[in-house]
Amino acid sequence: VAGCSKIFIGQPFDIVKVRMQTAKGGKGLLAIYKGILVEEGPLALYKGSLPPLLGVGAAVSVLFGTLEASKRALKRILEVDSLTPSQVFLCGGIGGTAMAFIIAWTEHIRIRMQIQKSAVASGATATNAGAELRVMELKESSRVCSPLLEESLLAMEST
Repeated sequence: VAGCSKIFIGQPFDIVKVRMQTAKGGKGLLAIYKGILVEEGPLALYKGSLPPLLGVGAAVSVLFGTLEASKRALKRILEVDSLTPSQVFLCGGIGGTAMAFIIAWTEHIRIRMQIQKSAVASGATATNAGAELRVMELKESSRVCSPLLEESLLAMEST
């Protein structure tokens, strides 16, 4: 229940954050929020929330299952009845690492859905929205990787 509540409360803030990160021209928080409401409707604030909703139960199950299994294994290996706080911390890290494999996929899908909706709302047709999404992703990657690649992408986009 807590994980689902977190998603329903936090999703509108998260979609605005993702749109701010991918917006052209440095649009502000209120401008992006208003644009989502006007152009896509209030339900668009919850685009991309299905993957985290489906993944939250599995992620928490994996976290606590792995935590308890690692605590039992460590007790058996050390032949002790209770663990120190640092040993419990280590087991929590193992559980968190296992959970990250589930969370990473759901977050990746969620963000792609949010960005794709942004490409469609910006005037892309259904047939070229995927291409615009790939161009946006390449442009973001190119800012980190190579200024020359970004220039090539800008030239390709203008043709």
